[in-house]
Amino acid sequence: MPAFGFEEAKQRPLYARQRAWDAFEDALAIDVEPTLRRHEVRDASKRELHDAALRVLADHADEVADKVLEARGISPDATDT
Repeated sequence: MPAFGFEEAKQRPLYARQRAWDAFEDALAIDVEPTLRRHEVRDASKRELHDAALRVLADHADEVADKVLEARGISPDATDT
């Protein structure tokens, strides 16, 4: 049984480069889904997986900011003086 139903879901677009999507899908297939299967969860829906990924991201917002800065060629450790 899914963690939550469609009525609780809000569909939104996410835009990412292909290599980021590939890495995300690989992480789900290689790391997340086998862990779930070991706990006898074989029917995790995309909405459950995406919701969990967004919750993890929210807990690691500083790392997200660092990745944006790095992609722009800015050192996350640099400070304005």
